[in-house]
Amino acid sequence: MTCTYLAETFDTFKAERRPFTGHPWSGRSAMGYGRKIPTDWMIQLGTRWHRVYVCCFSNSGTAYIKTKKHPFLVINDCDLPVA
Repeated sequence: MTCTYLAETFDTFKAERRPFTGHPWSGRSAMGYGRKIPTDWMIQLGTRWHRVYVCCFSNSGTAYIKTKKHPFLVINDCDLPVA
């Protein structure tokens, strides 16, 4: 699987902080790691909003979103506004 970055794939997008209201341990194992850990960030591509997820199995994680064309679209820290 190739690594595709958000800023390289889309010219315009909007990032907004929207609290995740689901279960606090959603996507996590008992140790706190997981493949699809939801965050409080959402990305707007066109008219559709996508939840930002984190894949974390050690001390660092990778933020990403899923779309129909891109099942793993990586988000850099500079793509999100300073909170």
